[in-house]
Amino acid sequence: MKANVIVYGLGGYFENVCERGDCIREYYNITGYCDRDSRFADTVKDYAAPSELRDKEYDFIVITSIYYREIIDDLVKKYGVSSEKIIIWEEERSRRDYLNHCGTQFVFGQFGEDYCIGTLLKEKGIKLEDADYIEVGVDNPFMNNHTYFLHLSGAKGILVDANPESIDLIKAVRKGQKVLNHIISDKKGKAAFYISNIPSLSSMDIENIKFNQGEVKEKIILDAVSINDILAMQDKTAVLSIDLEGYDKRALTSIDFKRYQPEIICAEVGKPDKELAEYMKGKGYLLVFCNYINSIWKKQDNQAHSRRGFNQPGIC
Repeated sequence: MKANVIVYGLGGYFENVCERGDCIREYYNITGYCDRDSRFADTVKDYAAPSELRDKEYDFIVITSIYYREIIDDLVKKYGVSSEKIIIWEEERSRRDYLNHCGTQFVFGQFGEDYCIGTLLKEKGIKLEDADYIEVGVDNPFMNNHTYFLHLSGAKGILVDANPESIDLIKAVRKGQKVLNHIISDKKGKAAFYISNIPSLSSMDIENIKFNQGEVKEKIILDAVSINDILAMQDKTAVLSIDLEGYDKRALTSIDFKRYQPEIICAEVGKPDKELAEYMKGKGYLLVFCNYINSIWKKQDNQAHSRRGFNQPGIC
């Protein structure tokens, strides 16, 4: 039986990508339509204004717009919609593509990082559905994301982001996972966080935002936790992804490797300098991937260490 949904977003994306709802009807029963533009009230049957959603019955709201981040923020904060009841059609398309092509490795990361991670997991004999992960610094939970494929495969995750504007988006996409709104720092207590007009640049490092042509639109104060606090929440971490916009190296080197040893670590540290490479090697990690933005290490086992599959030119 198809779930009943209200489609939110009646602009160009709905007209072109969603074929005026035809592709959605294949999977859901559309019971109504909604948009912030009240002009649709006179032309669309079963139209409801956002303020009327509280009185409507539905299983989910399907967002058919590229402005899903802003829409989710409004739905949750203004109109009391649970993030558990929100579906982003753009994400739904990615999920269905992945699930309908079993055996095909889809790439959702920035530049193929998740393909590398998936290959390393297979080398280690770890099934994707068993590869529990931690991601600190999420921003978008399905686009340019290195752990999204693990979520689709059934792995359990902990996701941490300091930008409150991203939290409901993360909860909507990563349903059933633990989502935390914290700053990651090596110092406990309260810490300042700067929200950028470009969400992916939001950071504790105001200079990093300016360097990347972003602007600070708001300064907030949040509770800071260490990366070790997050690692302690999971029995065994297969994949740790770090993307903290300027704080990545400090977070990486603050890990207590005597207590926590993720099988694979991906960090946005650019090309590691010799000091960092030697530091990680001393902690038992081999650098296997570098694209000058993200670097990936794998935990070495006790056998002879092979770079099978990752020794071609251009990989690292």
